[in-house]
Amino acid sequence: MRPGAYVATASRDKTIKLWDVQSGQVLRTLVGHCNWVRALVFQSAGRLLLSASDNKTS
Repeated sequence: MRPGAYVATASRDKTIKLWDVQSGQVLRTLVGHCNWVRALVFQSAGRLLLSASDNKTS
């Protein structure tokens, strides 16, 4: 993964979206949390995306 090539967004709809910064297109919509997604962080090498939800799962 190139640094700055992607951005991840989370929302109250319980999804995470991975976007291509250059094209502005959604690459993937990730589902699995059963409540609001409250936090996202890319691992330092950019290969992993960690998430936490309002129900305290990750």
